[in-house]
Amino acid sequence: MKTYTIASSVAERISTVNIQSRLLNNHPYTVKSKLLVLVPEEAFVSKFSIFIDGSEYVGKLVAKKERKATPNNETETQINVEVKFSETNTERGINIFETDIKLEAGAETTLSLTYNELLERRLGLYTQKIFVYPGQVVDTLAVSAAVMEHQGFEAFSYSVPNSDKSVSLSATLDPTVNSVLYQPTKIQQSIVSSKGINGQLVIEYDLKHEKDAGNNVIVEGYYFVHCFTPSGLKTMDKNILFVIDDSGSMDGTKIQQVRESMLSILDNLNSNDYCNIITFSSLVETWLSTPALASSKNIAKAKTFVNDNLYASGGTNINDALIEAIQSLKSSSVNVKRAQIIFFLTDGQPSSGITDTKRIRKNVMEENKGFAAIYCLGFGFDSDHNFLENLANENNGFSRQIYEDEDATEQLVDIYNEIKDPLLLDVKVNYDSKYVESTTNNKFHQYFNGTEIVVAGKVKKSGVLPADTVVVHGISKDGNLKMTSKSVTIRPVDENSSTKKLQDIKKIKQLIGKYFTYNSTESEKAQKDAIELAIENNFITKFTSFVLQAKSP
Repeated sequence: MKTYTIASSVAERISTVNIQSRLLNNHPYTVKSKLLVLVPEEAFVSKFSIFIDGSEYVGKLVAKKERKATPNNETETQINVEVKFSETNTERGINIFETDIKLEAGAETTLSLTYNELLERRLGLYTQKIFVYPGQVVDTLAVSAAVMEHQGFEAFSYSVPNSDKSVSLSATLDPTVNSVLYQPTKIQQSIVSSKGINGQLVIEYDLKHEKDAGNNVIVEGYYFVHCFTPSGLKTMDKNILFVIDDSGSMDGTKIQQVRESMLSILDNLNSNDYCNIITFSSLVETWLSTPALASSKNIAKAKTFVNDNLYASGGTNINDALIEAIQSLKSSSVNVKRAQIIFFLTDGQPSSGITDTKRIRKNVMEENKGFAAIYCLGFGFDSDHNFLENLANENNGFSRQIYEDEDATEQLVDIYNEIKDPLLLDVKVNYDSKYVESTTNNKFHQYFNGTEIVVAGKVKKSGVLPADTVVVHGISKDGNLKMTSKSVTIRPVDENSSTKKLQDIKKIKQLIGKYFTYNSTESEKAQKDAIELAIENNFITKFTSFVLQAKSP
């Protein structure tokens, strides 16, 4: 490999990352080469091309069902391209974009791949991870990254691959722009490993946030984005129920790490919170019939329950555990102005009681009826990720992977900390239909400290969205809340608008979520709409893929 370059730009939470690598076959014979590019699992690959001997082959996006096993004309090529999920503990949260090619003796090829990602705010920070993986020491390696955010930076830091040191950047001449350049020499690459650099360039930043909803609405032509991150709100109380899998497959290190994380989490409950604990294997065991105040006395009792009961054995009765959890929360006498949360962890698939995952989802939805948000954690790669993701989506939560590694305890505690401090309930962002044609999801069950609500949409008239027609409603600790936007930023139309791209990314993700529903008609429509939007943006998704074909002269 002669060169390996990555150029990244972030504009209003949307990253555009281009990776290029140039290879030369110095052998006197043809060689087969497998090129690997690592991209974040939440990103969408949007452009792909290969130059071979002066000819450019570009990725044409098609629905997967339309992809043919062989080329249908002379311009298509047999280059194999696929995206697969990496099942390794050392490379977390990635997809591998894999390409097989043949290189004749003396031939040269250049691969170019571009992806887009929506950066989410978690624990008070936006995080971008750029995977640097050339697979060998390269003559020229360079990574450049620029971040542009109109709100201005509150904090900005980065760390380079194969280093634990973080570098903080202070304010620049332009308070809305920061940049990073990483260019290790061949000697510096070889010091890391005989195979060169293998790590991540990680950028973390936060922005200036105001209490009112203003200054976070941007309109570009017919598209807008509204980012809502108010400050100064009081933390609301919560009722939280921990549902922990202690089946036989959790034996060993996993159950020990879960026990340690639970003891740490119990110590960090807010003083006015109410909590309960359910453990389940083939049978379900409950600490109390109804949640108890997180007093020092009750926390000590809860820790005793964890130490005495978290031992692995038996099957996995997910259905009964979740139904019991919902019923326990509903039985609490303190439910007014409280976030209702179920923190659910499992490492496997249902093997006891009701084992059909669709039936379990149906039972949980019917029992829950939107009462509690269910946050699902899959421990290791044996958990049913699709089931947990659908279960969380249907019950106003999210699903996360816990990787089997020495830091699993820290992973669990960090995810709890994301939902530790609820600030608002039943949030709805309203837009006047006189001005707005459509939006992404604008209703949110709970809003937590350190996160962000993002709504994107389309306006009826280019560049027109009056600030006083953008209103956020919700329930805070002090009662009903109403925030009207104070201003809207109008920008000129940009052909590569990040605003439209943000809207389309959010829409595609929501359509993919809708696809996994019980209503087959709704699923089919969601799939059709997702494919159309993906093809419009040239995004690889669950339903689309690339066919490489020669670029027309």
